[in-house]
Amino acid sequence: MQNDTLAPLFFIGVADGVGSWKPKKACDAAHYAQELMLSGIKFLDNATQKDILINGSESATTTTSSKFDATHNTLSQKIAANSSQYVNETMHFDGASTLCIVNICEYNVDQFKCQLNGYVLGDSGFCVYRHRHPSLVPVEPDTKGDDECCYECIYVTPAQIQGFGIPYQLGSHPTANTVEDGYSLKHFNLQSRDIVIVGSDGLWDNLYQNEISEMICGTMTKYYKNWCRECEERNSDIYFNDFVHAQIVNGDLNHKIMKQAYQNSLDRQKTTPWSEQMTQTVDMVYNGGKPDDITCVVVFIH
Repeated sequence: MQNDTLAPLFFIGVADGVGSWKPKKACDAAHYAQELMLSGIKFLDNATQKDILINGSESATTTTSSKFDATHNTLSQKIAANSSQYVNETMHFDGASTLCIVNICEYNVDQFKCQLNGYVLGDSGFCVYRHRHPSLVPVEPDTKGDDECCYECIYVTPAQIQGFGIPYQLGSHPTANTVEDGYSLKHFNLQSRDIVIVGSDGLWDNLYQNEISEMICGTMTKYYKNWCRECEERNSDIYFNDFVHAQIVNGDLNHKIMKQAYQNSLDRQKTTPWSEQMTQTVDMVYNGGKPDDITCVVVFIH
């Protein structure tokens, strides 16, 4: 969602219903997660400039690239608090959900294009990927000929869990967490051509970071070759970032990542982040992915 009237802010949210606390109420978990997102949208529709400014100065004088605290001092966390209160106390929904909210603000200072502020509670989360040599124009293959390592994960949110398979969660039940149990990431500087991926645990349990990096690198290399060919054949002067943006918006990279996560989730022999956790928990070798709902949002920083 984009808020056009108050500030150049872009919002991405993922809420993943948790049904394990009450298996017969799995449908309520999905409804609870959906209402969290809808409540967040309503909050933004009625947001004031004062609400927007809670993000902080977001200026070049901000020296921290990341800072964690438990107060409602970012817009993402304020949205989480408002949504949780509305769903629990006003609508009285029965259910539980993890939550991840990210807002990206443009400000164009020095080499940075944007700043990211985020709030996470549970095992939904986000990662930031950056080209290893951002000065290359635009993303030519590595000089060693290794296209699969051109992008690397420079930030990943750690999963918050109370025990194996039990994530931190907002909810109506007595043992649910509060918004203060989550954490906020403030003023994380983003560069042009960074890629932000927001997803549910169904994504992170079935794909390693290096697998996602390889898919990004392979896809961006393909984009580069297609862009060069189009510029030559059509005598076009389209900017590379515009070309990539069109492909990302069409869902090309997003579909590739989700498809691989889904295939891994059904593979009974593959080693996955989930199988590694299972192996450590049950103290015996466990292989295979985790069949689960998979949510993935890909953001390309133009």
